[in-house]
Amino acid sequence: MATELTFAKTFLSLLDSKPSKISPDHIEDPRSYPGTSPYILPRHPSYKPFSKSTYSSQTTPDTTTGGSSSSSAKKKTPGSERAVKVVLRSPRNPPFEVVLPACALSTSLAEVKERVADQTGIEVDKIKLLHNKKPAGADSKSLKDLLPAPTEASIGEVELGVMILGGAAAVVLKKKEEKQTAGEGQEGGSAAPVAQGLSGIGVLQTEEFWGDLKGFLQQRVRDEAVAGEAVGVFKTAWDGRSSKDVDMD
Repeated sequence: MATELTFAKTFLSLLDSKPSKISPDHIEDPRSYPGTSPYILPRHPSYKPFSKSTYSSQTTPDTTTGGSSSSSAKKKTPGSERAVKVVLRSPRNPPFEVVLPACALSTSLAEVKERVADQTGIEVDKIKLLHNKKPAGADSKSLKDLLPAPTEASIGEVELGVMILGGAAAVVLKKKEEKQTAGEGQEGGSAAPVAQGLSGIGVLQTEEFWGDLKGFLQQRVRDEAVAGEAVGVFKTAWDGRSSKDVDMD
């Protein structure tokens, strides 16, 4: 303990002999620093300067390797891509068949779904495509991705299965039934003759009219006594009008 105390005292006395801290307004003249020359790293022996490629060298065709012919073959003009016929079949719920006569191999499955939806009226998100009885995959895939590479050039028709997810098929069938019923109703309505019966003043002279009027008023005012009184007033007023017309004649 005494040794540590002695050491601390010695260390503090040594610090007291040192100059005080630099003041905040201390200024040092840079010219008082010793002059030194900058150090430059030596050049690496395997260093090679970068070559600048010119536009002419990039665009000059390689006649020896046939580069121009290969590049022109890769760049196809619009509409030159081979098209295939796509047949989409839904075996059940509901059964239908859609034929797309000319589809480019780059056509995505999402585009195929949209065309099926346009022809069937089914929502796009309810349609699932199958290839060889298995899910065709993501919508970003193209028809070319479904075909094997060796036989791609010889295939002229692609057959896909269609599976309709829950509820969509029932909605489509219901819409078809409603359209058929509406069409039959329009045909029947145009063919049926107009019902013959009383019209004009003759209707007001029947008890059925006043009974119907009383029922209507009773539903509106929800009071049978008030409805009966109102019908009585209407009928008395109408009878009085009819008697005046007879007297004038």
